[in-house]
Amino acid sequence: MLREGLDLPEVSLVAIIDADKQGFLRSETSLIQTIGRAARHVDGTALLYTQSGVISDAMRAAIDETERRRTRQQQHNEAHGLTPRGALSSSKGKAASRLNPVLALLQQKPSASDTLRSTLDAPQRRRYEAMCAWREEQAVANGVPRFRVMTDAMMLRVAIAAPSSAEELAAVRGIGPKTMKRHGEALMSVLQALAHRSNISIERGSAQAHTAETLSALVCSPRQQAQHVAAAPYCDQDPSELGQGWAKMMIDE
Repeated sequence: MLREGLDLPEVSLVAIIDADKQGFLRSETSLIQTIGRAARHVDGTALLYTQSGVISDAMRAAIDETERRRTRQQQHNEAHGLTPRGALSSSKGKAASRLNPVLALLQQKPSASDTLRSTLDAPQRRRYEAMCAWREEQAVANGVPRFRVMTDAMMLRVAIAAPSSAEELAAVRGIGPKTMKRHGEALMSVLQALAHRSNISIERGSAQAHTAETLSALVCSPRQQAQHVAAAPYCDQDPSELGQGWAKMMIDE
């Protein structure tokens, strides 16, 4: 793409790998065109890498031609008192006025992951946050960026799918054999541990609700309920606030 005449005035660095391997994309003309992509930048730089350590004929010709053009341009600038400036250095330029709104729009547009993250419900968000914590630990332990462990998009899909087995996890889009081999077991451990904690919380909440209902039934005996059926409810107090009074009341009954 860089050699096909794309007008990219903000390119500051061009790096050509295997520049010594002469061919269609490493010929003298191709190298000159590719190096020229950085010519419009004030601090433009071109790096040519070789594996053999030998400068090929095409490289030498391209370097010499680039030096010739630079020398001629410098002489022209000095003769006419010109100072090189970047094409987008002035905000009043036509290129800047045309490109800046587009760049601003691209920067403001939310990513697909941000959009998907905003749609998570409470259980899905808990799964996603648990995987984020696990990913952070893996990245620090292995000294790699977080995205090398697992991408946000992949974790969001797993959080939404809520797999309960390795087979369901492998069926999530983006979870391939390599990911399953490296992280499948660890991911399932994270998800299962979270599900276990959630079940314990649900069971504890149900037990507390059942205890409150039992206390209410014990305090409000059938005879007391019959006596106060036409009046205000007898048990309008929170059972947890009754203390041990209900036991004495039952003995009196």
